Amino acid sequence: NASWGLADLPFVRPERENQLTSYWLMDKKRMVSLPFTLFSTGFGLFLYAVFIVAVDGSGLQLGVFRTLGQNPLAAYIIHEMTLHAFRGLSPDDGPLYWGVLMFAVFFGTTYMMVRYLEKHKLFLRL
Repeated sequence: NASWGLADLPFVRPERENQLTSYWLMDKKRMVSLPFTLFSTGFGLFLYAVFIVAVDGSGLQLGVFRTLGQNPLAAYIIHEMTLHAFRGLSPDDGPLYWGVLMFAVFFGTTYMMVRYLEKHKLFLRL
């Protein structure tokens, strides 16, 4: 509950009149502070390093990363087209199961299209 100073629960629409302004949301600021920038950069690089160690060190391979990584430009273009096609299918205040279902259909559609291009050896290069 935001009135107690605790964070709102995830996936629950907050009560706007009781919502506290958070420093991390940058609600009223137009410029970010140096500590925020340094923390964000460091945290992102730390997660990237953990990901590299986990993948390269253990030899972990997932087909979805290979498929999306071999044709990222096509994946981005297909992702944008699919996003515009699916935009009106989900309401802003829909239930959680509907959001999860729509994400699964959206991601599955995008992945299948990129996989089709990979299977037929069609790659977009700059």
